[in-house]
Amino acid sequence: MFDQQRSPQVRRRYAVGLAVVVALGAGLAVPQSAGADAVSPAATRLGDRVLDPAARGNITYNGTANVGSYQQDGLMTYSGYQYVAWYAADRTAVISRRKLPSGDWQSIRLDAVLFADDSHNNIAMAVSPTDGRIHLALATHVPMARYIRSVPGLADGKAQWSSRSFEPVAAALPGAPTAPDWWTYPQFERVKGELLLTWRDGTSLGGGQALARYDADKAGTWTYLGTFSSPEGTYSSRFGSSNARYGYLHGFGANPVTGDLEITWAWREDATAQDPRCPGAAANRDLGYARSTDGGRTWKNNAGEVIGRTGTDDVITADDAQVVVEIPINQGMINQETQAFDSGGRIHVVTSQLNDEDLAAIGGCLTDYYAQRAGYAHPVHHWRDGDGKWHSTMLPFTTGTGGRSKLVFGAENTAYLVLPDGRIAAATAKSRWSDWKIVFAGDVDSISEVTIDRQRLRYDGVLSVAYQETGRPANAPSAFRVADFALGRRHSRPAAKTTTPEASPRPYIGSATVVPGIRASSGQPNFPAQFAADGKTNTYWSSGQEVNRTKDGIPWVEILDAVSAKNGAATPDRPQILSIDYGKKRWVNNVTVTPVGAKGPKTYTLQGRVNGFWKRLATVPAQAATALSVPVARSRIDAIRLVITAGNNADTVQIAEVTTLDR
Repeated sequence: MFDQQRSPQVRRRYAVGLAVVVALGAGLAVPQSAGADAVSPAATRLGDRVLDPAARGNITYNGTANVGSYQQDGLMTYSGYQYVAWYAADRTAVISRRKLPSGDWQSIRLDAVLFADDSHNNIAMAVSPTDGRIHLALATHVPMARYIRSVPGLADGKAQWSSRSFEPVAAALPGAPTAPDWWTYPQFERVKGELLLTWRDGTSLGGGQALARYDADKAGTWTYLGTFSSPEGTYSSRFGSSNARYGYLHGFGANPVTGDLEITWAWREDATAQDPRCPGAAANRDLGYARSTDGGRTWKNNAGEVIGRTGTDDVITADDAQVVVEIPINQGMINQETQAFDSGGRIHVVTSQLNDEDLAAIGGCLTDYYAQRAGYAHPVHHWRDGDGKWHSTMLPFTTGTGGRSKLVFGAENTAYLVLPDGRIAAATAKSRWSDWKIVFAGDVDSISEVTIDRQRLRYDGVLSVAYQETGRPANAPSAFRVADFALGRRHSRPAAKTTTPEASPRPYIGSATVVPGIRASSGQPNFPAQFAADGKTNTYWSSGQEVNRTKDGIPWVEILDAVSAKNGAATPDRPQILSIDYGKKRWVNNVTVTPVGAKGPKTYTLQGRVNGFWKRLATVPAQAATALSVPVARSRIDAIRLVITAGNNADTVQIAEVTTLDR
């Protein structure tokens, strides 16, 4: 095992339920070429289509918000239709679908925007079969949740494919008032008839894994079940000790044979446990494993011992016996890579990291994390056999980018690994997945990572891969694509990438509820316009402004903090405008504006839209720091807006809620 100094308590937790055939690090063997009797796998490209020629491209953490390993289902199939979601160049969220196997993509814009150019903020999707709703979780990197659901029956063909069949974005799960409404890395999974949603509650050094269950009732509500992991516990390495962490999930999946929920993860420790020579490297370590036979309520380790109960004080921590493969903290492992099951229900995980030889080649420490991972990190395949023993094999090639791979299984349990640069590798079950080789190396040009359609592979045996091309320059909008591959021995002629884009997204025309669209002239990342009419006074819109920047010759966009930059003020020559489009006409004779203390609006005009034209309803000369109910002449309008020419604060305008009444 690894040369790490651990306390007796920490060493004991590895002994429970742990059996590793090959240890990582210096002693890990790289497989030789496949034997002559091995089945020869293949991947043939059937098509590669452009859904958006200019999707949002800004790169952070070596990727974009449109594609990430932790999406789980950013691309999915349900009832003969394939779905995918992304952000357009203007940050608008787009969802698209096509009839399989090769129908035209039909895209629509939704009532949501990318709140910040952060590659963590991608979109996860699911369908609840009990009512045919489509659910979208728009990930946020710590800030307030963003959740969208469709009307019932949309995925079953019982509603029109348009934005009117989706509700406006919400800042919380309906029916779950106690659920943490600040989330990161949301992932859906259907487990034994239930739709579950998990996400990180907290930060990388103080996070727990939260869990909610969809109620499948007429109202479409959720029940919050609690957290099932925590940052508590002690970890020691030869470099030091850590008492704070988060367990980043490689996967959150239902076993196709048993139906049990199984998870694997990597811990990220506080930097105090890290090699002091490597301050820029991520402090990720080890492979943890747990499973639940009761839909995420109770968690057992590899040996079948209970190590956590969701929603109680007894949750999974670093002190539990949960590590099944030791991976040193200084190997440059990336978190949240990929997990999959073969047809026999055996769980497989791929991580990627450097071995001791790789580290020696770069001086013993990662000083440029993503660039050095691209050149030196190897995928490592781990799998659990029927006796609960874990096997690990390092693949004979590098990842190609600093990003993460996606693992799937085809016929005869052949494993296919889609590398982050778009190459596809494969290994056969007959070789016990030791004969890895590249079976596709076409012109994919992925920025850094890809996401795959788990459901379609089971539906018709085709592997669909969503990815975004590298922009020119790097942060510029670029093509968002979906490619299809036939796996195994196929005789179809390989297809080239298409250059003609699919149809442009249909414009947003309103949503399913009475508050379909909310827009503002400006906003700050954590405080978008939607928060001004979400029914919650603890969320709010705050004005702000985007500023174009250039760094190293590459243009990018920064969303400035209005408080420090003094660029969110409302003035007569540059008013701040907040508008709410109801999607249908309604009678109004009273408008209530709830400010956020002394930062609310001071002077503004209330306007209503009548037959396509804006009409003044009232002028408010001065508003204090409390809610103000403004009577207006009774009007039948389909939208309302505030044109704010002065604020009570010189730097920003903040509004918690705008509501209308017809008394």
